Amino acid sequence: MIKRAENFESLENGLVKCRLCPKMCVLRDGEEGACKVRVNYNGTLYSMSYGILSTQSIQPIEKVLYH
Repeated sequence: MIKRAENFESLENGLVKCRLCPKMCVLRDGEEGACKVRVNYNGTLYSMSYGILSTQSIQPIEKVLYH
């Protein structure tokens, strides 16, 4: 799912500056950030991984105690 990202600054000529991490990527139209998660489309930064699970696991509520 694609969602408009937060924490970015619009610059001149359709450039955007991502402020999410210390790298502060400046992206041209259609370019991905160093993280490969944020993309600039027409001067707006979008998150490409919004709503996608990174991990999933099932854990028991009560774990066995070994004495």
